[in-house]
Formats: sequence, C-alpha cells, structure tokens
Amino acid sequence: MINACFTGVTWTTCTSQCARHCAVGACVNNTTCALCEAGYWGPGCDVTCPVYCTAAGCDRLRGQCFTCNEGHYGEYCEKTCRDDLLPGCQTVTCERKTGSTCTACKPGFGQPENNCTDTCPANCDRCDAGQCLGCAPSFWGESCNNTCSPTTCAECNMTTGECDFCSLGYYGANCDEPCLADECQVCDRSSGVCRLCLPGRYGPDCDSVCPANCVGDRCGADGRCERCSYGFWGPNCAPCSDTCSNRTCDAVTGRCMQCAVGSYGETCEHNCSESCNGGCDRDTGNCTLCFAGSWGGDCLSMCPIKCIDSCHVVSGQCFTCPEGCGECDVDTKVCLTCVAGRFGADCSSTCPSSCSGSCLRGSGHCLSCQPGQHLHLGLL
Repeated sequence: MINACFTGVTWTTCTSQCARHCAVGACVNNTTCALCEAGYWGPGCDVTCPVYCTAAGCDRLRGQCFTCNEGHYGEYCEKTCRDDLLPGCQTVTCERKTGSTCTACKPGFGQPENNCTDTCPANCDRCDAGQCLGCAPSFWGESCNNTCSPTTCAECNMTTGECDFCSLGYYGANCDEPCLADECQVCDRSSGVCRLCLPGRYGPDCDSVCPANCVGDRCGADGRCERCSYGFWGPNCAPCSDTCSNRTCDAVTGRCMQCAVGSYGETCEHNCSESCNGGCDRDTGNCTLCFAGSWGGDCLSMCPIKCIDSCHVVSGQCFTCPEGCGECDVDTKVCLTCVAGRFGADCSSTCPSSCSGSCLRGSGHCLSCQPGQHLHLGLL
C-alpha cells in the first residue's frame, strides 16, 4: 500500500523517513519509494538523471532520459549533434536515435536521404546520383549547361529554355524590354505597367518620394508608410514627442509608451505636482505617493492629527494596525490579536509550516496540524 504523507514521511506517525528524493505520497513500507522525484532514479531515488535529460526526468530503473535537451541524443542524451559534420545541408535536425539528420540540402548538393553528401554538377541546383533535377538560375538543359537568353531573363524553363521569370525592371515575352517607369522594380510581364516601385518611391509612374523614416523606405500607393522606424509614428512617420521616455511611442496614436518620472499625459507633456513624493498617475496626474503627513491627488491635504506619521494617499484615512495584527489599540498601536498564521507580541512571527491555520500567540505551538501529522501532548 502506498502511504499518503508529505515527501519522505510515512502514514502512521508522519515521523519515519523514506528516501530523500521520494515523490510526494510514494513511500512504501517506510523505506522504498514507488516513484522518484523528477530528476532522480534508482531503488533509493538517490541517483541523479543524466545531465542532458530534460525536466521530464528519466526512467526509474535504468536512468534513460525520457527526452533530451536541444542538441543532444542517445539513450542517456550523452551524444552531441553537430551541424558542421553535414556541410551540404540547408537544415539539420537532431534526432533522438540517429543524431544529426539532414532535412533539406543547400543548392548544388544531392538529396537529404544521403545527408546531402553528393555534389551536383556545375550549374545544377538539385541532383540525385549526379543527375540534374533542377538548374541554377539563368541555366537550362538536361545537364544545365545552357545559358538563359537574354541576360535579362532571371529563370527559364529547364527543358525548352523559354523565359519563365524576368529580371527586376524588365518585361515582355523574352524579358528584354525595360519597365515603363524608370523607378520601377517589378512590372506586369505583358503590359510593362509597374506593380512595385523601387524603395523610397510610389505612384503609378514611381515618380513620387515616400516620407522619410518609413521602414525599408517602403510606402503604399497613397504615399503612407507601411511601418515607421523606431521613434516615429503615424502615416507620415512623424517623430515621437521628445517628452516620451526613450523617445518611443505608439506607432498608430503617437501616445508615449512610458513617461519619465515626474511627467504625465498622452505625450508626457504635463509635469506632476511638486508636492508629489515621486511620480504621479500617467493619465490623471494624481500623485501616487505623498510625503509623510499629506494626502490627496495633489498631496496638499493634511492627514488628521490622530494619524501616526502618515495616512492613505487617496482616502486620507490613518494607517492603523501594524502588519500581522488583527486588531490593535488605536492610540498605542499595540496588537490585541494576530491574523491567522502569525504569532508574537507584535504578530511579526510566522506560525510553523506544520500548523494547519493558527498557532498559540505566545509560543507559536500549533493549535491543529497539517494532514498526516499530529500534536505531541505536553507541548501546548
């Protein structure tokens, strides 16, 4: 039968100890753990899991990792994957059993099934056992030894040599005609009408200049920035207010992300009251903290005479009992009762964790215990 005490404690008295790293509620016959804490294994749960196991832990009997940390493999995650062992790979994954495994090859190398170890013939983009499966840009033919024509053809059909894609700035059946607009980057293959202007330009003829501070110098057909650079906002990327902390603001509204201490408002354009003890509310300007003896949004109201030192910044009510007190003398602030879980003359001490709820104010002895533990007569 599995007992149900806290870690390492048996059911009968909650005083006998199991193995140190036995899982909660898994102590059998006072000595044997039915389940180890995560990170430990062995009959006594006293062997740590291999260093590169994840937080999931390892097998209780053999210590084999359930899963490995990134970059490691093997039963005990003792082996390290290395990308540099497969120079022809575009992407490499670390498989639990096999280690470094190629999933995609770089241009000019063979197939992932062969870990991209085969080098393709010249001008081949992809190959298998030395046979071209695809040509590099600007080449065509069974062995990719023919050059696309004209030179303004970016990519042509591998079999026929007919141009499939034009180089930037050109159009036509043979991609030999410049786009109609001088500042055009991509135009319609048939008509030559511009579809994408060069960075920094916009309009049907790409003759208008985008506003400064657009990300990537890109703007829409209406001249509005698609995104603004850091520190700018709005369709025309106006600069954030210099009153914004770190000169940063919302890219749409221009509202400062944060105000410096002592200022408030949408763009931090207002100064907090000099009577504030530090900063004030970002939206209202009300003081968040007053100097001792004052209260209110502008900290100009005085605390009642009966208050000791200070009062609540919003309500003006006196701060009454010290922390931990349930009730205290209004005049002397001496604690009359403690809140649950605290004890001592000033209620500043915390009851033992073995107590369930409160403890005796004078001694700290438990009034009742946590489940699985019991009171020892004569201690109260």
